[in-house]
Amino acid sequence: MAKKDYSNLTKDQLLDVIEKLEGKKKYGLVWDKERVQEKIVTNCQDKLPVLTEVKGKEIITDKNEPTHILIEGDNYHALSVLNYTHKGKIDLIYIDPPYNTGNKEDEEGFVYNDKRIDAEDTYKHSKWLNFMYHRLNLAKELLNDNGLIFISIDEFEFAQLRLLCNQIFGEENFINFLDWKKRSTGGQVKDGSIITQTEFVFIYAKNKRNAKLRKIENPNVGNEKWRDFRKSGGQWQQKYRPKQHYPFFYDSSNNKLSLERNNKNEIEIIPQDSNGVNGFWENGIETAKIRLANNEFKAEQIKTGAQKGKYKIKQLEVAGDVQNVGNFLEIPSVQGKNEIKDMGLDFNNVKPLALLEFILKIGSKEDATILDFFAGSGTTGHCVLKLNKEASKKRKFIICTNNESKLCENVTYPRISKAMKGYKNPKSNIVSALKGNLKYFKTSFVNNNHNKDQLKVDISKRCTEMLCLKEGIFNLILEEEDYKIFQQDSRYLAVYYDFTNPSLDELKEKMNALKGEKILYCFTIDNNGLDKSNFKGWKNIRLEPIPQKFLEVYKTIFKL
Repeated sequence: MAKKDYSNLTKDQLLDVIEKLEGKKKYGLVWDKERVQEKIVTNCQDKLPVLTEVKGKEIITDKNEPTHILIEGDNYHALSVLNYTHKGKIDLIYIDPPYNTGNKEDEEGFVYNDKRIDAEDTYKHSKWLNFMYHRLNLAKELLNDNGLIFISIDEFEFAQLRLLCNQIFGEENFINFLDWKKRSTGGQVKDGSIITQTEFVFIYAKNKRNAKLRKIENPNVGNEKWRDFRKSGGQWQQKYRPKQHYPFFYDSSNNKLSLERNNKNEIEIIPQDSNGVNGFWENGIETAKIRLANNEFKAEQIKTGAQKGKYKIKQLEVAGDVQNVGNFLEIPSVQGKNEIKDMGLDFNNVKPLALLEFILKIGSKEDATILDFFAGSGTTGHCVLKLNKEASKKRKFIICTNNESKLCENVTYPRISKAMKGYKNPKSNIVSALKGNLKYFKTSFVNNNHNKDQLKVDISKRCTEMLCLKEGIFNLILEEEDYKIFQQDSRYLAVYYDFTNPSLDELKEKMNALKGEKILYCFTIDNNGLDKSNFKGWKNIRLEPIPQKFLEVYKTIFKL
């Protein structure tokens, strides 16, 4: 490679070069960011993304059900808008990004600057990293301080993704990865090597100290199944718990187990590993007393190994029993293909509902807001609806996808619509409705002519849908030339577009007559926001200026 000629650079240009060289990492992920910049990102300095609701695709099945969001458009644009409406509000993110396999026959392959990237592209990894870097940076800001992100990937970009996530989220916030076995059968590969049976799901936290994966119900509920009450030797060495080390006493003559010695013939059973190292039981003695009274323990003689002839304590897995999960999953990927086929739709590489159900159960609470900005066929949204229906929960989803090859139009939206409303499958069986409500948005743009005052006016005229999304208030109840009023249950949102117009007094009367939580977004060209002295007589209302805060977010993202 020819050496770069720096002789004609100005002093400022040379200082810039030196700054970049000194800023390079001594360890970590380095790729060519400048040579392969993404046009979708750079174009946002001149065309600012906004959202526009598609009224004809709204779905309302039950006003008591949560309202979910589908955004059609490039996910970089959608994430930019969400950084205004949902910054710090997302509980869990799941994404299934392009795997960058370089397979020309893969219709869902990786597209960068309007070109499908193939295996021979010299910068295929750099382009993929640029693509992911910009989106994950925006996604991180959306997570709340307890939030988690789950990212599906295969072997092609496994190593790069791990290093990239370490850079963005911090190595200290790595939780683990799921090893998903998606197929059990054999097959043929062109180079005669190893059949790929697994994919992976990385798990990172926004702040590991606050994030916590949830235990899930034992999948064997309803069956009598017993497991060892001892903690494993490896766990003993890591964190010994002396309060959970105590003896059981077993009388083999009458098969009676107790926590107190009743006669000298009873066998004492303590938690030890095969080397005689003391460990501890899964519960403390007070909990053990309750479980023993409920016949949830039994003594079982060890038949093999170094402890042959000794006894161990087994515990019963009962209905409602929950346990920490392991990172190995075995869920056939063909389930996903069959699930969408059952809806009369067609799409390749569909993630099974069971995979998303596992992720959402361990990663989110029952009223969580879930984001998937590589929504594909809409499995994440479908799974949220399924979980809500099964257990009367209130999770909400926001899913984003582009409409390449009419994906959103022909697959994502129809799938969510059928799931909400119910449908008849190809075998003419009726599948009942999961219910839920949906707002459908498309990304669009406001031209940035670099006249700051004009940009404020233009953005204010186009921001209404984003304000509704930000506040979660969608139902238009009054529309006048200068203002609109929206309602959601006992919450009200007013948007006022012309601060100089006398109709502001008219709006005040209408808002004062309403009872409940009230918010007013009011246009002002002043960078300092609204002068509260102009709003005397407004009752119990929160004032917000537009579009200053919106533009502040975009200034940070797009370097305006």
